[in-house]
Amino acid sequence: MSGGQLNYNGIQPADRFTFEENFDVDSWVAWVKDHRALSLYVAAVYVLLVFSGRRWMEHRQPYRLKVLLILWNVLLGGFSLFGVWRSVPVLATALYYNGWHSTVCDNVYYHKDFVGIWGLLFTLSKIPELGDTFFIVLRKQKLMFLHWYHHASVPLFVFAVYGDRAAPGVWFTAMNYFVHGLMYPYFGVRAAGYRLPKFVAMTITSLQIVQMLMGNVLVIHAAVMHFNGVSCHISHWVLAVSIALYFSYMVLFAQFFHSAYFGSKRAPIKPDSQSNGSTNGVKVHPINTDADKGLRKREFDRNENTKTDGRS
Repeated sequence: MSGGQLNYNGIQPADRFTFEENFDVDSWVAWVKDHRALSLYVAAVYVLLVFSGRRWMEHRQPYRLKVLLILWNVLLGGFSLFGVWRSVPVLATALYYNGWHSTVCDNVYYHKDFVGIWGLLFTLSKIPELGDTFFIVLRKQKLMFLHWYHHASVPLFVFAVYGDRAAPGVWFTAMNYFVHGLMYPYFGVRAAGYRLPKFVAMTITSLQIVQMLMGNVLVIHAAVMHFNGVSCHISHWVLAVSIALYFSYMVLFAQFFHSAYFGSKRAPIKPDSQSNGSTNGVKVHPINTDADKGLRKREFDRNENTKTDGRS
């Protein structure tokens, strides 16, 4: 751990919870470093279960899982908001008093005086968050490449970053807590059956893109420091992985944003007077109007739920 003379030295012991005060960063960084292979096994099992699960669901009716899905989003949203409270103000204060370069290149911010245990919890949380995908599979919703690629690669990424005690990791932690603190409550409200204005989903997706853009700025700064021989605590291989993944995430989220909100829309179906009670040759049965409305609502909800579902 380094840091030199800091103008802001973090949270005082009196302002920390007992579990934060008892956190031993050196032991946990060493543990994560020794168990990096775990993230690889988890990612492999995840991909296997996702695609075997989709195959298993092919000829089965979708599960609703409404209550479980609401609870899932409430729990992850609450965890993320708590993480925001414990990490974002600390990083913002350090940025103000210690400067940009210090917060990006000095790994002192892993200490319990700063982000502390919340960096570890962020890292470990990427494993249970894989459960997002199993709701999509069991409810037979659209599974995008962005979603499963992002979920499969993030555990590998965060284990590499934390095990290296890579300095930009505290930024990755705070940004992700913030975005997830908005995203999971949004999905919880949607799971409860409430529709929110389109701009809410667009705002969350925009924040995801900003997060990825900011990630690129951070790792490019670290790369420039390395190139110029300036001390910046991130190993070359973790830096290379960070650049590759953040760039791919940024491109995929930008493509998703464009297709979800500005992509081509199908023209509305117009009644055909020649079809005698049918639309474009497909008969409409008046007796099933209520059922048709229910079907259309379920289809609308399924399509709406694909928006912002890259889940950063």
